[in-house]
Amino acid sequence: MSEIKDRPFSVTLVVAVIFISGILGVVAGFMRIFGWGVDEAQKNVLAGSITIAIGVIYLLVANAVARGSGFARLLVAVVTVINIGLAIWVMFITPGRWLDSLILIFLGLVVLALLYNGRAREFFGR
Repeated sequence: MSEIKDRPFSVTLVVAVIFISGILGVVAGFMRIFGWGVDEAQKNVLAGSITIAIGVIYLLVANAVARGSGFARLLVAVVTVINIGLAIWVMFITPGRWLDSLILIFLGLVVLALLYNGRAREFFGR
């Protein structure tokens, strides 16, 4: 219980952002696979499957990040960088889906900034 009290607000916020990013990733992945809200030409099973996998990873590690797991922090950082790259790639191969890609890129950058600020470094360094 004391771990939660010592957790900086930025880490609590990043846990919420990780959770939201995970939900958005899963939804965006299904949209790409099944063509919900996209043209037939924009359906992409590979990109959709990867996006879903990344979203699920986010959801699984959110709790570990909240508890101060350095491994979970590193995993989220690596997955976030991959997710940003995937979102940029998808933005170019499916031009009509730029808004969800921009949202995922923005959330990814927020996650990285919050995971590596000074107070967060202290929290994960314990």
